[in-house]
Amino acid sequence: MGKLLVHNYLYLESLLKHRYFSAHSNQSQMQFQRRIN
Repeated sequence: MGKLLVHNYLYLESLLKHRYFSAHSNQSQMQFQRRIN
């Protein structure tokens, strides 16, 4: 039971990190495109 909870926590944490990093990279890409245009 404890292992399952830890696994779920790590899974949620990785999802949140992925969501944050993808949003952050999209933002930086948009800023980069604005500089070019």
